[in-house]
Amino acid sequence: MATLNLLETSKKCAVVRNLVFPNPPGCADSFVMEFNFRSVGKVSHFEGKAFMPEDKVVSFLYRAGTEGIIERMDIHAEDEGKVSPEGPVICRWTHRIREEAQTEAELRKQQMQSSEDLFLALCQENQDAEKEMLPETQTLMALLALQLERKRIVRSVGSGIYLHVKTKVRYRVPNVEFDPQKLMEIQDQLQQLL
Repeated sequence: MATLNLLETSKKCAVVRNLVFPNPPGCADSFVMEFNFRSVGKVSHFEGKAFMPEDKVVSFLYRAGTEGIIERMDIHAEDEGKVSPEGPVICRWTHRIREEAQTEAELRKQQMQSSEDLFLALCQENQDAEKEMLPETQTLMALLALQLERKRIVRSVGSGIYLHVKTKVRYRVPNVEFDPQKLMEIQDQLQQLL
């Protein structure tokens, strides 16, 4: 699992680039938020067929049911037209199944690559300024940008503009302000899905 740790100290709030985290009650000096990202499931949600290395997979995060719980769905790319998520799609990305990591270093590299793939897919899908994004999509983009900036995969070059270092492409990422309660809710849901 890849981990995103947010830690900055201040008497009034924790600030990390474009994200503002007011301190929760009882936390006068710091606020720590950790997100864990898991890899794709072992089988397709469509027919239950196992994923094999080099298979092309389409993954979705979406709001399910009346409670609005975030769910994840992974399917083989060739099955994409045969099934769709049962709610508004927060994000969709395509990726290949990788060989299982043999060492801790390989695992960390694969996890960071998964985060980078998701970030790039979100950015490419949402670059139209006229397109309305779901709040969850904005939040996920901002958190991934922060994580990738810490790993020097992207670099902030202006207010809400990030440069993907490898390709030299600039992406617009929404400025997001969080409150502690919302962060806790997001953390609980994302830890189960990503």
